[in-house]
Amino acid sequence: MTTQQNGIAPLFELHSQVRFTHTDPAAYVFFPRYFEMLQAVIEEWFTQALDQKFADLIIHHRLGTPTATTQCTFMKPSRLGDVVTIAAKLEHIGNSSFRLRFFGSCDGEKRLEAVSTLVLISLNDGSPQRIPDDLRRKMQAYQAATSPNGWGGCIQKLTHRSWKTWPHLAERVWPCRDTWHFRDTCCERVDQTGEP
Repeated sequence: MTTQQNGIAPLFELHSQVRFTHTDPAAYVFFPRYFEMLQAVIEEWFTQALDQKFADLIIHHRLGTPTATTQCTFMKPSRLGDVVTIAAKLEHIGNSSFRLRFFGSCDGEKRLEAVSTLVLISLNDGSPQRIPDDLRRKMQAYQAATSPNGWGGCIQKLTHRSWKTWPHLAERVWPCRDTWHFRDTCCERVDQTGEP
């Protein structure tokens, strides 16, 4: 699922029903349970938004994504029966790490905001691993489509070019008002009228 932002592509979001197992005796969400919800968002973000099954990453590629740092601000409590919607914004892509910001709400009311840095590691020896090129391209595409400044405009010079043949996407992005379409392997301008 996605949530629409102003004029740019929507962020990925996941809806989580607050269940009895999430709550304390007062029927409020016990705060550590939110971090379990964030982990669920991460796994579905990989699978649905990046088209990289999280289970395959773990089982077949032997790569994990443990959280190195996390910070969360709780605006209002959530109670048993609420449906909390958590959206994921990719803020930064490093060599072996990436940073996600989460926005949690219920019926349009803000409930929490969190930011986490995750590190890609080998599950064989626990060492940090460089983010594979194919996964990096998918992350860059998501970041490009959902960011309002610089990334979220038109990606020029990408007409009819495959992401696989354009490894340095981040270096060739210019903000503009043209509309562009993101597809699985290609990004093309609607208005193809010259260079930036």
